[in-house]
Amino acid sequence: MTKKILIILILAANVFANNQPVILAARTILRQGKLEFGVRNITSSNVAGVIKFENAVGVELLANGFGFELAPKETEYRAIPIRNTTKDLPSLTCDVVIFNNVKSRLYKNKIQCKSGALFRDIGVSEMTSKPLMRKKVKIIDGKNIENFLSFYLQNKCIIKDFYCLFGDFPIVWEKVNSKNGKEFIGKAVKGFNYYNRSNAVANVKLAIKQNGRGDCMIVFNYSLLKQLPDTAKAPQITIIIPRSLAKDDLAALKFNDRKTQLIFLDDARELVNGNKKIEEFSIITQNDWMTFFLDSSYLNLWNILPKTTPDKRAGSIRLVIKSRNEWKRPFVPKRSGTIQFFIHFPVAVKK
Repeated sequence: MTKKILIILILAANVFANNQPVILAARTILRQGKLEFGVRNITSSNVAGVIKFENAVGVELLANGFGFELAPKETEYRAIPIRNTTKDLPSLTCDVVIFNNVKSRLYKNKIQCKSGALFRDIGVSEMTSKPLMRKKVKIIDGKNIENFLSFYLQNKCIIKDFYCLFGDFPIVWEKVNSKNGKEFIGKAVKGFNYYNRSNAVANVKLAIKQNGRGDCMIVFNYSLLKQLPDTAKAPQITIIIPRSLAKDDLAALKFNDRKTQLIFLDDARELVNGNKKIEEFSIITQNDWMTFFLDSSYLNLWNILPKTTPDKRAGSIRLVIKSRNEWKRPFVPKRSGTIQFFIHFPVAVKK
């Protein structure tokens, strides 16, 4: 058995932490514009998990990752669309989370792509092929300022409240037509929830653009029209996510030293709150990672109540995102700023 596993490791050319229950392999098929990615369960038990591609050298992957469920000794293939291939045998790095409730683990992997068949001449396990499907996130306008936008994937709410705040000043929005997403312009106003030309303190704009792979860019701009008091609060974006989206209550943090840490939501607030070393925050879902890329912004507040809390908010994850640029006086007219970040939505689904 030891020799058999050793042969598999050599052929797959996969470097991973000890005791990872799956092995990975990949090869490019240039004529079809895809990378064939294989996952094999080498244990005698069922295994479920999710893969996130971190980096690729010699090829551009047009997918962020996918989830898998494998019976004992089963192999599954996914066709990953690619472009800009510059090497015959590219190399990949990826993170793998194996679901096992409180014993869930994250493994780092480096994969050297091979030519020819994957997992060649190894085992007699059943091999399955499941295409990687993509679904676009639908954004629905809210009825009022407290419920500005909601995001849905296959009729399932993945962000139930998304709204911009400009200190204590309400924002009055107007929708603008956009080919690639949604755009809104508006005024931050003083004293009322409507704009009457004389009460505006700032011009604001929100742009949300998606591609077909679940990647979304969020840009919130503002420019002051009047001087604000020295006590004015920093602009921010608040996002509320149903906690049920997280598989086994798992999340992951990626720091600016490139280290990744798997965490449980109940333990997350102390690690995350205002930590500017965090560049990515991911909610681990069953089939994908919902990732917030925060290189120019940061999570200023994390509000997660333990599940045992007798409060309906315990079923939510609340993120408050601000710009990394320091918000300090004087807040004079024409001063401007931006909150910008990227989200990868969990769009990878099986047919």
